[in-house]
Amino acid sequence: MVHPRTRLEPAARREEILRAAGELFAERGYQAVSASEVAREARVTAGLLHHYFGGKRGLFIALVEKLDPDKVERIRAEATGSARVRTRSFIDAWLQWIDANGEIWLATGGQDENLSDPELRAAVSAMRERMIDRLIADYPAELSDQPEVRLMLRSFLAFNRVVLRGFKDGEVSRAQARRLLADTLHALITGVAPKLGTPSAG
Repeated sequence: MVHPRTRLEPAARREEILRAAGELFAERGYQAVSASEVAREARVTAGLLHHYFGGKRGLFIALVEKLDPDKVERIRAEATGSARVRTRSFIDAWLQWIDANGEIWLATGGQDENLSDPELRAAVSAMRERMIDRLIADYPAELSDQPEVRLMLRSFLAFNRVVLRGFKDGEVSRAQARRLLADTLHALITGVAPKLGTPSAG
């Protein structure tokens, strides 16, 4: 039995399409999902999907934009307190956002660097660099915007992807994920970052 499609405002219909795309990309990966499958899951025509997003690539980029740090203001380190307190509050906010938006993250920022489409790789990379900009801005006393610091933070984001995938897959508990992420970020910010840019003793 075919259920009649609920009439939605354009913005709500667009979000329904993105929700369907996020679930399918998260479950099977971008490469394995077709635009027509997303349209069926969202119960819209392929033409309407194309009208809103221009195709599968446009869907992916629209999902990436949902992770833009400028649009997710509540994922911020607290302005006061010790580095450890601020780091734990940041990871708590991040995990809360993941609880509500896990499919979006798995479908986009949780992807490894194995996307074959260079435009999509560039979109994900740009989003991660904006996350790094946000971290540097949130820890002005501890972090400076220099190449070695950015490389260190990219390595943390890669570690973050591994831990969060383990959390989403049930390999680690929320408490374990929180400890791993908060302790590692704190160690990098307070122990590693201050030594970057200084001559090596060896």
